[in-house]
Amino acid sequence: MAEINVTVLGLGRIGASFALALQKYNGRAGAAHHFNITGYDPDSARGRIAKDLGALDKLTGSLYAAVRDAEIVIVDMPYSQVEDTFRAIGDALKPGCVILDCSPLKMPSIEWADRYFGDEVYLVGLSPLINPDLLHVVVSGPKEADP
Repeated sequence: MAEINVTVLGLGRIGASFALALQKYNGRAGAAHHFNITGYDPDSARGRIAKDLGALDKLTGSLYAAVRDAEIVIVDMPYSQVEDTFRAIGDALKPGCVILDCSPLKMPSIEWADRYFGDEVYLVGLSPLINPDLLHVVVSGPKEADP
């Protein structure tokens, strides 16, 4: 069984849903991989809620510490914080790390990744879709997450 370190930056509905889905996979009999999930959110209350929901194995208050051992980093930070997040984590990312970016605008993320990440860190842009039944839900915290 392969051990894969995943970090989720931003623990709103999307980030926490990713974490819960990975935890659900971890619980499957015969799973080929095991995901060790670390979380970070600038709002410490959101982080505690995600941890209490079982979405995370570890919660940290440091961006650098959150990503330094990660093979995969899922970024679901508020868009106004994405560039600062990329700048803060760039030196901590190990070669081969894959960044899954959920930002709504892709070109700025690509430019920031080119500026702050090394040549052996890979950026993949994602556009997560919300279940149409949940579009009316205004609150977007970890309590609204669903694997």
